[in-house]
Amino acid sequence: MSTFLSNLLSPGSSEALVPYTKGVTYIIMLICSVCFYLGIARIHMVVMSLLSIGLACSLNYLESVIAGIKEDGDATNANGGGKVKSHAKES
Repeated sequence: MSTFLSNLLSPGSSEALVPYTKGVTYIIMLICSVCFYLGIARIHMVVMSLLSIGLACSLNYLESVIAGIKEDGDATNANGGGKVKSHAKES
C-alpha cells in the first residue's frame, strides 16, 4: 500500500491518475444530469455539468499531449537518441 501511495505522489504521476479522474468526472456529469432531470437545484446542476464538461475536455487534451510526448520520445530513441527530423519546410 505504501508503494502505491509513493508511486501516486511521485513527480510525473499525473499520467497514471488521468483515467481515474476522467471516471470520476463522468460520474459527476451523470449525477448532475439526473439531478437536473429530477428538478433538484437546476441552475446548480447546469453549472456543475458545464464545469465537468470543461474538466473532461482538459483531461482529454492532457492525454493527447502525453501521448504526443511519448511518441516523440519513441521516435527519438528509434533515431539513436538524435533529434527527430521535422517534416515541415524550413524557411
